[in-house]
Amino acid sequence: MTEKRERTAGTFEFQGSLPRLPVPALEETLGKFLLWTAPLLDERGGKATTDAVDAFLAPEGTGRKLQRRLEQWAKETPESWLSGFWLRTYLDSSAPLPPRPSR
Repeated sequence: MTEKRERTAGTFEFQGSLPRLPVPALEETLGKFLLWTAPLLDERGGKATTDAVDAFLAPEGTGRKLQRRLEQWAKETPESWLSGFWLRTYLDSSAPLPPRPSR
């Protein structure tokens, strides 16, 4: 008796129809950064980190310039703006991965 199997979609078959991954707002990213680093820092380290984030967020600060470049990169990249970084960071390295790389 032969079993009839339904054809399943390939891994990337619908990739082109998926919505593009948005570039998160710089303020959102840095807010998360401050939240995640707070438990690791003492009061002095927390203040220094907050001051660095404030400078990074300044109207003509490095953060704004890099954010504009990232947004331009996202427009010019045919696939997700994150895919190249992801591939280089997680798949091109021969180093062992952390047991839980993301949550």
